[in-house]
Amino acid sequence: MFVPQVSFDITPSTVKEEHVPPPPTTPRLRDIQANVMKRLTTINRPIRVPERESRALSGKSLMTLARLIPEGLTLAVHLQLPDSTITGIGFDALSNNLNMSDVSYKILLYWKRKCKDKQLGAVKQLTSALREMSYHSIADAVLDCHQGHKEFTPDCVSHDELFARVAVKS
Repeated sequence: MFVPQVSFDITPSTVKEEHVPPPPTTPRLRDIQANVMKRLTTINRPIRVPERESRALSGKSLMTLARLIPEGLTLAVHLQLPDSTITGIGFDALSNNLNMSDVSYKILLYWKRKCKDKQLGAVKQLTSALREMSYHSIADAVLDCHQGHKEFTPDCVSHDELFARVAVKS
């Protein structure tokens, strides 16, 4: 029986050397002048801290205020809301059978959303409108709550004023 013999020895006739690229070089950073570095690292715009609204204008505070002031549409006029907005809120109140404190609350929420300054500017505008409507003690109480960083609650208004408001509503 014949067994073939196979040889796997391969001898190259010429050996080719592979070209190995040189290792990459890191670019050398040049020294930056101090005035250039300062210009590049300083902040051009002033840092703006988001402004938080006054606690005297929180939703809970505005609900308390709306219960004390039943003349919501008059308040809207004094807060200088557009006539179309006042009309829209009025029709919405009629169609949904809302009471006057709900209308006042909707007006106050709309006004607060449209205010640019949620701090002292808004509080001053609100107290000015309340004074024009002859709610001087409530305006003073709102301003005191703002300055004391407190929410406006029925306790902020004198009890005599509260009872007078309840007597007028009845």
